[in-house]
Amino acid sequence: ITFRAREVEESEPDQVSTTVRPCHEEACSPPTRAVWTDDAGTSTLAVLVPDEVTIYRKKVLFDYVPSGTARIAIDSETGATLAPGSTNLDLEESFQEPFGSHDPTPVQGFFLGVGFDPEKVAVDSIKQGEALGDFRGGSGPDYFEAQVNEECFYVACTVSLGEPWEYLTAVPPAEIVEVQFSAPPDVYVGITEPVELELPFSDGCGDGNYVVVDGENIALTDPTGHPIRVVVDPVRRNPFVRGDANTDGRVDLGDGIWLIDELFRGGPQGTCRLAKDANGDSLVDVSDVVYLIGYVIQHANGAPPAPYPECGTVDNQEEEDCLSYPPCE
Repeated sequence: ITFRAREVEESEPDQVSTTVRPCHEEACSPPTRAVWTDDAGTSTLAVLVPDEVTIYRKKVLFDYVPSGTARIAIDSETGATLAPGSTNLDLEESFQEPFGSHDPTPVQGFFLGVGFDPEKVAVDSIKQGEALGDFRGGSGPDYFEAQVNEECFYVACTVSLGEPWEYLTAVPPAEIVEVQFSAPPDVYVGITEPVELELPFSDGCGDGNYVVVDGENIALTDPTGHPIRVVVDPVRRNPFVRGDANTDGRVDLGDGIWLIDELFRGGPQGTCRLAKDANGDSLVDVSDVVYLIGYVIQHANGAPPAPYPECGTVDNQEEEDCLSYPPCE
């Protein structure tokens, strides 16, 4: 039986009542609850009793909400990406009073499109988020496609293509997609301050941003309300000379003594950890003291690994690895 409420917008805000013909006593059943969603995404929660149908109206509201800001660490000198940034996109459902909590709406699929400026940010990868990856015990949805175009990327998903029909639920928020970003080559060379970017959800990358419920497309509540935020964060990579633990511009016995004081006597810590890592094993410990003494006094070891004897940096060097090294400034 299909009940249709007329002039809903002119009625009380949250409910419409209408009288129906009483059923035969033996055919009557206890009150029944049903949910129906129309093309515009308006869900109707109906309570059926023998003499009356009361239709409660609510709007099914969906948004794609980034779980955090994607931070791209770059070399402040060359602009090269040191660490790509990523963010997860959650599919969230909200609803209007007077419902309060309610059962999650079964989502059959979704489509999302995001615009970006390729001269400011690069999209490296798009993969299924936790909610999709764990769906059906890890087998995932029946259909998932992600594509990066020139100025936008999109993700299309159909949860179930055949029996047994299964659905994704969006309450609590479902993590559906993880996107990884990097900096385009040569764009951010020499910047000293972070650059903040906003990537809007865009209807121009397909046929709109929506989720599918009961076979109908439901548009997002506010596609521009939750843009993806990306921060390009320049990292200063200070050049240094390996083995110069006391940063006086020379590699000599004084550096070994400096390390002994730091490691065993509570002496000054120094400002460039990489310079103190004389043997290049990524640790600062007694082995660096032995290495330095062997090289400077006994000439028993080879020269320290690069950068030595000239100033330089190393791959994957981060700002905290060498906060300051005056001789190379």
